[in-house]
Amino acid sequence: MTRLLATVALLATIATATAQSPLPNTTTFRDPDGKTIGTATTWGSTTVLRDANGELTGSITIDANGTKTFRDPHGKVTQTATTTKDGVTTLRDSEGQIIGTTTEEKDGTLTSRDASGQVTGSSKLRENLTR
Repeated sequence: MTRLLATVALLATIATATAQSPLPNTTTFRDPDGKTIGTATTWGSTTVLRDANGELTGSITIDANGTKTFRDPHGKVTQTATTTKDGVTTLRDSEGQIIGTTTEEKDGTLTSRDASGQVTGSSKLRENLTR
């Protein structure tokens, strides 16, 4: 779950950074078989997440410092993510406790770790974005 949220956070950051107009920018997420599993629609610094049926599943807001705040469909903060200049994203729960980290390596590999530092997953970012 942490790996999925970190990947969504990173993709939402990319979508937000590439939004050049005041019009919404929507990204569709698909499973390996090409079936739509959800969307992320970005307006400025806010991304709204919806499932395949169009139901609101949450939102992500990026503040001026780059902190990403994740909210459930009712607006309650569920977690935050902050990224350092060296590419380490720290995920915290709604109480501020670290729940995991994701590190983007120079070769584009994302390595996810739980709160204890144990590796929970690894994937190549650039390969994921082109599939």
